[in-house]
Amino acid sequence: MQKYSYKALSSDGKVHRGIIAATDEDDFNKVVADKGLRVFWVKVYGKKETSSVKKLDLVMVMTFCRQLSSMLTAGLPLSKSLEMLYERTDKPKLKNALAALFEGVQKGQSLAESMAEMGNAFPPLLISMIKAGEMSGQLEDTLTKMADHYEKQKKQASQVKSATSYPKMLGIVLVLVTVAMIKFILPRMVDVLPEGTAVPGPTKVLMALDTFLTNNFVIIIALVFGIFIVLPIVRKIEAVDLFLGRLKIYLPIVGKLRRQIYTSTFASSLYTLSSNGVPLLDAMNMCSEMMGNSFISLQLDGAIEAIRRGESISASLQSIEAFDPLLMTMIFVGEESGSLDLILKQTAEYFENEASEAIKGMTSLINPLMTLVMAVVIGFVLIAILMPMFSLYDSY
Repeated sequence: MQKYSYKALSSDGKVHRGIIAATDEDDFNKVVADKGLRVFWVKVYGKKETSSVKKLDLVMVMTFCRQLSSMLTAGLPLSKSLEMLYERTDKPKLKNALAALFEGVQKGQSLAESMAEMGNAFPPLLISMIKAGEMSGQLEDTLTKMADHYEKQKKQASQVKSATSYPKMLGIVLVLVTVAMIKFILPRMVDVLPEGTAVPGPTKVLMALDTFLTNNFVIIIALVFGIFIVLPIVRKIEAVDLFLGRLKIYLPIVGKLRRQIYTSTFASSLYTLSSNGVPLLDAMNMCSEMMGNSFISLQLDGAIEAIRRGESISASLQSIEAFDPLLMTMIFVGEESGSLDLILKQTAEYFENEASEAIKGMTSLINPLMTLVMAVVIGFVLIAILMPMFSLYDSY
């Protein structure tokens, strides 16, 4: 018996969420059909992954889409394409996934069905898109579009990682250098002071910090590990998750960057889905799942309900705090002109460039700021360490 957590649309367009216990996927589909629901998202619990397939990273998914699209375009059958990809792949996770897909296709399953049986190995969006591509007979084009989509995501993720790696490295170096100077150099400098000599104020601060770290070392380590253990549990609380989601878009400096990235992700995903024939409400529901921010997802659910009540897309999105107002303006133009897909494509490209520029701007601001912080902290530590020596010279 497996548990299926699902989101589905009823005949009146309302979203229904729930969990159904079923023996297999056919049993689940029968129960859902009896309820008159049309599922657009499902997650299976308690199901073993075929051939121990683990979740594929973004690069592997992108590679899979690009190579499979090329082979299908060249006229090779799906099963032969999967077999050739399996033989040419040297990455164990991707190799296991391809073996499982080949086995499923050989049994008569569609590619989307085989992917769905592999748990969370492939992104839900990709499975939905491939299912639509198979039904429309445009699997090759769908795979190419999804490869482009994941390539853009990978580029954006790489830019963010590159922008944050330097500050992280500086922070680690700063902590290590400061601790080393306090633990090994400061005591020697203080020891040279004659008994009864007044210890300078900055030096007292470092000595107090050294004493605190020494006396509470075990507690500090336990506290750090406790935070790493407890934080993921606390974040699962709905109220906390919503608070953190909202906080992300209003943090100084980083908040503006995140808003650009969220806007870019939504516009790009909505274009990819709608241009492949996915109904608008289904596409927006999928976008809600992809945002990775429960606060934005909640607001998107509200926007979807507003569209069902008859509001325009642009008007319904006005309440979403994380999106750039220009997105709504562009969508309004697309709705009025009847060229929403074209406008979404242009808007997605625009915000992808904006997000890239925002990342560069954040990098150009954070790097000098971190260098300044590092100079101030290490400068203070050096002065505090050298002041006992200066006091010794003054005593003569």
